[in-house]
Amino acid sequence: MSNLLELKVTIEIPKGSNIKYEYDRKTDQISVDRILYGSEVYPHNYGFIKEALDW
Repeated sequence: MSNLLELKVTIEIPKGSNIKYEYDRKTDQISVDRILYGSEVYPHNYGFIKEALDW
């Protein structure tokens, strides 16, 4: 028997990216926040579950 749960998540920063995105709850849009230069990248996916945010 399998108990599967489906979650919808928003990934703000994809693994391996050098671009940091930021979610704006007022406009419900994602925009570029900053760009890392050189060989720096984000090591993991970073995001959120919209329904779980405590605003």
